[in-house]
Amino acid sequence: MIKIFEKNNPIKGSLERSLPIFLGDDAEVVVANVDQLDTILNVVEEGKPVIFYGFATEASLRLSGNKAVQYFYRKNTGYCQIPFNLIDVSVIYKNIRDGKKIEFRGDIFAAKIGFRNNLVGILLHDLYPGKDVTKPMEKAKKEFGITGSVEEVRKQLEEVQNEKGETTPVKDLIGSEIIEGVFCDIEGTILTSTGMVNKKVLQMLEKEEGKRAISIWTGGDVKEFQKKLYELEVKKFPVLSKYSFRGCEVEIAIDDLSQDEFEKRYGIKVQKYIQV
Repeated sequence: MIKIFEKNNPIKGSLERSLPIFLGDDAEVVVANVDQLDTILNVVEEGKPVIFYGFATEASLRLSGNKAVQYFYRKNTGYCQIPFNLIDVSVIYKNIRDGKKIEFRGDIFAAKIGFRNNLVGILLHDLYPGKDVTKPMEKAKKEFGITGSVEEVRKQLEEVQNEKGETTPVKDLIGSEIIEGVFCDIEGTILTSTGMVNKKVLQMLEKEEGKRAISIWTGGDVKEFQKKLYELEVKKFPVLSKYSFRGCEVEIAIDDLSQDEFEKRYGIKVQKYIQV
């Protein structure tokens, strides 16, 4: 039985007419507007198939910290943007029904703590030789009252970062659990030094798609790179902040840094490291 949770009657009526055609009359699934999360939360927690939908892109919901997002990445759930292709909804439902939906543990953890600015980490990322440090220096002064040379500002920001401790809310949430999946860097990795897509890296990710959870992460501004990747038609993978995972251990990481430099800079351990 298909159960629809939608307050707008025209939309609900349209879904009632069309979904049985694409999902089948015998489909057992809840289809709900993201605004109806509280109404169907018990269904999600029970592990029953649930497909969320909304007018916003999945990326914008992630970046806004929408409370429904943490429930998009489970084995029993999915998300579609309106207006959606009903064939896509059918694919999501069949993957859930047949046990083929991959659970994105890293994204669930990140969504649970909300998408934060991670401003200290972003500034430390941007205050490196070869980059234009004008804006990050201005931000450091405005937000933290920190001034001086680039090295002096970096040192003070590192002190601010260290005050937070060696763990993050994600680490506190998962303890010693290793986060499965592939975590791919953006600058210098999936994007070349000229800002174009590195097709070899993209092919590496596409090869793993359907086998493992794949996330894109950055030490820079998540919103900025989310927009950049969308402009380049790289829309499949969630974009996260590396700083949300400080103190954690992940299964696979792809990055242009050496593993030692990566782990030292971000405080993240990696089981299998691929340097490009």
